[in-house]
Formats: sequence, C-alpha cells, structure tokens
Amino acid sequence: MNQVQQQTSSVIFSFFGPPGSGKGTLAERLRVELGFEILSTGNLCRFHIAQQTPLGKQLEELVHKGHLIPDALMFSMVKAWLDERLSKGKPVILDGFPRTPGQATALIEHLNKTRHNHFRVVFIELADEEIIKRLLGRKVCSNKDCQAIYSAIHTGVTCEQCGAPLVRRVDDKEEVIRERLRLYPAYKESLLTMYRNLAVRIEELDVAGMSMDEVFGTFKAML
Repeated sequence: MNQVQQQTSSVIFSFFGPPGSGKGTLAERLRVELGFEILSTGNLCRFHIAQQTPLGKQLEELVHKGHLIPDALMFSMVKAWLDERLSKGKPVILDGFPRTPGQATALIEHLNKTRHNHFRVVFIELADEEIIKRLLGRKVCSNKDCQAIYSAIHTGVTCEQCGAPLVRRVDDKEEVIRERLRLYPAYKESLLTMYRNLAVRIEELDVAGMSMDEVFGTFKAML
C-alpha cells in the first residue's frame, strides 16, 4: 500500500457540485488509480430491485408509482453499503450523495455514533456556460449495468469498458440542463449551510479551465 492509499484508508468524501461538473469522472479515476469505492445510489437502487430484497420491493413500488424515494429509505440502503466498505478499511466516494439536508443529517448522525471522523465534503465548482457545453457533448454507455460517461473529446462510438454503443442522455438537452442549473443554487445553499453549521470540513475545488489530469492532481494534493 502506498503513502496516498494509507492516508485515504476509511476516509469518506462526498462529491458535491452542479450537474456536469465532473464528479463522476474524477470519482472513476480515483477508483482506478487509488482504490476508492464509489457509491452510486442509482446502481444501488437497481441492485436491490433486481435482487428483490425487502428494500428493493419498497423501492420498486415507489418507482412504479413515480414517487420520490423518502430520505429514511434511501439512507437505510446507503448505510448498509457504507458500513460494509468501512469495515474493510476502504476509502469511499459518495458521488452526489447526500442530496438533501435530511439525508446529510442522517449520514452525519450515523458517522458520529460510529465515531468515524474522516468525512469531508468536496464542493466542485464550474460556471453554468461551461457546464452546458460539457453536457451537450457528453456521451454515456447504453449498457444499464455499466453507464460509463465520456466527454465531448472522446471520439469513439463504443464503450471502452464493455463495448456497448455510446448514446446521448435523453435529458442532456439545453432547456433541461438550464432548468436543472436554475434549481441548483437553492439546493446548494441548503446543504452547504447545514454542513457549515455542523462544522463539517468542506474542500472547494474550482475546475474551470482545468484538464482532468490537473483536477486529479489538485485533488491528490488535498489528501
């Protein structure tokens, strides 16, 4: 185990930022190069539904009715996943979780109870126009079990991980992106205010004009 891996053992980072800011791309590189485990709540929901676990049956009913997943149910699922990884000494990235003050409160209360004090929030910043440009050029793997993301500079038409065709997301349209960005500031401020009130450590990472190599290097320096 190298020095960086020793420093990150059992640390939890919550990646927080606007859509298209590069959270998932950075998380994937950290998984490959530094051994981080990545939480994807979407993949976790799909797993429980496919396995028809007690949680999965509740989730399936909610999804079929078009209802939002309650914070308590979402955190119950995340807690089991997180505790298993931490018990093995794995460093963890929560990609886009928690999404609400309720989820964040539940997470921090749980970490306090378990006396896990290595939780940090990475707040990724990027200007709206750059986000729109990125998302309009983004491609994703069409394989629902993969869902790898590729930026506009990727010229291939198939996924490098599983070979499935690359497609555009149905919601990667300019009017949809602008609406998501319009709603983002209120969501951002509610979470950041709560984190500050609870004295949670927040690292700010402005990725404007940075290549992924530069973003990765800056993040490693934070460690």
